[in-house]
Amino acid sequence: MIVSRQPELDAEKKKKDEEESEKKRLLDEHANGVNSLLDWLEGSGEKWLQSLHEIGESRDEARQLVREHEQLTTKSQEVSQQAEELAELAQRLTATAPEHAITLQKFVTFFCQRLQFFMSRVKRQAEMVNRSEKFHEQMSEFSRKTDNLLESLCTDLHCSDLAGAEIERKQLEEKVEQMESIYEEVMDIGAVFAEDLATPEKGPIKGSRNYVAGVAHIRENMAAAKHRRKRCLDLVDVRRLKLEQIIRLSTCERDANQAISWIEELQETLRRDYNQVGCDETELRVLKKDREQLEDTARSTYHYGKELCQVALVLRRSLRMDSSPQKQLADKLEHIWGRLTRALTEHDARTHVCAAFNSACVQILKRIDELDRQAKEYLLTKGRRQGPPTLLFSVERRKLGSDVAELRHIGEMLVAQTNANHVASKEARSAAVSLVRQKVEEVEEKRNQLETIIDGRSVPEEDRFLVRGVPTSILTSTTAPPQVDPPGHIRIGDNESYL
Repeated sequence: MIVSRQPELDAEKKKKDEEESEKKRLLDEHANGVNSLLDWLEGSGEKWLQSLHEIGESRDEARQLVREHEQLTTKSQEVSQQAEELAELAQRLTATAPEHAITLQKFVTFFCQRLQFFMSRVKRQAEMVNRSEKFHEQMSEFSRKTDNLLESLCTDLHCSDLAGAEIERKQLEEKVEQMESIYEEVMDIGAVFAEDLATPEKGPIKGSRNYVAGVAHIRENMAAAKHRRKRCLDLVDVRRLKLEQIIRLSTCERDANQAISWIEELQETLRRDYNQVGCDETELRVLKKDREQLEDTARSTYHYGKELCQVALVLRRSLRMDSSPQKQLADKLEHIWGRLTRALTEHDARTHVCAAFNSACVQILKRIDELDRQAKEYLLTKGRRQGPPTLLFSVERRKLGSDVAELRHIGEMLVAQTNANHVASKEARSAAVSLVRQKVEEVEEKRNQLETIIDGRSVPEEDRFLVRGVPTSILTSTTAPPQVDPPGHIRIGDNESYL
């Protein structure tokens, strides 16, 4: 029995037709998908990307571009997912239709290259607008810092003392430091950004747009920032100079006040430590040396204070400040210096009186000793024949009497001066007065002894051996014996003669 195979053959043919139809459908689907994506990449996608090929001229424009690039990036990622699906479809078709493998592979390779290039361009543009946003943010921050700085620099200074000027200078330097820091960031970011923008795109797309306008915009902003910084620094230099003048003025006036205080302290030292003037020659010498050092110190301090006052006056005029406080300070310095000079003059006068007293004591005692020696020598050699040397020493006696009277007067002045010194204690004044009177009494005692010898009334026991052999009546006589003129003697008067 012969069985017909026609149905089987028809079924196989139908199956093959269906498989071929499915292949054709898949191939068409793949081709349509690839063409659709290519159309988007070269059409809508490219136009969209080209429309965003800017960096923006402000922070807000840059932020808007960032958001639009984020949308484009999202769409590009969707296209990339579709491309992956088409690549998987191509792999399946390669397995079922090996005869189309080469064609499918070429399509996949070409499309992937175009998609990869497009994605890289999207990424680069997104990076550029992000950097543009950062650059404009830094520029905005720089503008804000410089605005604050310029506002403070264009405002009049209200500080007039050292503390206020120091605070103002510190705040100024902090603002300048902040401006310099943000300026360096702007210039660094701008320089690198402009260089990257100037680098052309590389790829198969002809006529790709460049960032010439963006580069020019960045460089204009950098130039504006540089000019703005220079303007700020010029005003900062002026403000620094003014603050330095205020600080120097405050320092000068402070030091001038200190000089006044030093002079007052020196005057108090003179009143307290140099007021008690003794009668000892060594003490006077030391006192004079110390007083000269004190005066030198005071004078140099006065000149230093005077220079400070002059500088302060110039600074006040330069700062257009009221000069009356400085004039008052200068007047105070002159007043204090005048008081000290008067105190020094008074001290010199007291010292001079004391020195004159001491010098007179020493000189008179020396003359008394010399006259004492001459009188004793006269008595030893000529007294036997001529009697006491009363007339012989008459001139010296008058001069000595006058000098002793002057010494007594100086001593009285010194005593009055000492008693008027209420700074010294009562005990110290009493001791000084006693010393003066003791010296006067010593001089008067020796003068009286000399008068006794000259008048021939007595000779001290210790000197009697010098006049041994002279008649006792001559040594103790209270009246002058007859004058016997030696040869060559010329009498001038009753009380004077030249030998």
